[in-house]
Amino acid sequence: MSALAVIGGLYAASTLMNMYAGAQQNASQVRAMKAQAGAYRVSAAENLAFAREQASLYMRTGAENARAIEFRGAEMLMQEEIAGQRRISGIRARAGSSGASVNVGTPANVQIAQAFANDYNQRMIDYNTRYEAARTRLEAKQRATMELRRGQLAYNNLMRQAQLSDQGAGELAGSRDMMLFSTLLGGAADFGGTYYRFSQLDPQPTTTAP
Repeated sequence: MSALAVIGGLYAASTLMNMYAGAQQNASQVRAMKAQAGAYRVSAAENLAFAREQASLYMRTGAENARAIEFRGAEMLMQEEIAGQRRISGIRARAGSSGASVNVGTPANVQIAQAFANDYNQRMIDYNTRYEAARTRLEAKQRATMELRRGQLAYNNLMRQAQLSDQGAGELAGSRDMMLFSTLLGGAADFGGTYYRFSQLDPQPTTTAP
């Protein structure tokens, strides 16, 4: 076997090995990109689920806090009603102890004024209670809405990244055949160059004069 044939065999073996290594690397990169796409999708789903849980928690907490405000307001209203009745009873008692009639004149006017004051106090307690409860529920709803929007934006972003990874994996897999062909051509070109250099080393025939 000539040296050129041995070298040709070595070039062929080297080219095949390079083609195999390239194919393996290509497949590994494709698997990695597909795995990354899957990880993006899992992360997107988990992020959205967490956002929904947080939004639900905000709503539940807001509702509980609002009910607590309403309960405290009802208790304050009841206490104010009792206190108002006591204030009017005190006015009547003082008027009675002085010997004045409690239903006419100044004592009556004072009782009417106190009744108006009691009613105003009760209305303000009721208004403040309703306002604070409504504000608490609204703030909880706003926080829940913002959390859901954040989760949806993160979900959309991660899903886009997953799509890009899938697209990249498809393009990379599609380029495998061209990469292998380029490797084959490179090996052939290298062998061709070696063959040319060897051909230049062959002794040239000489001619002699007759």
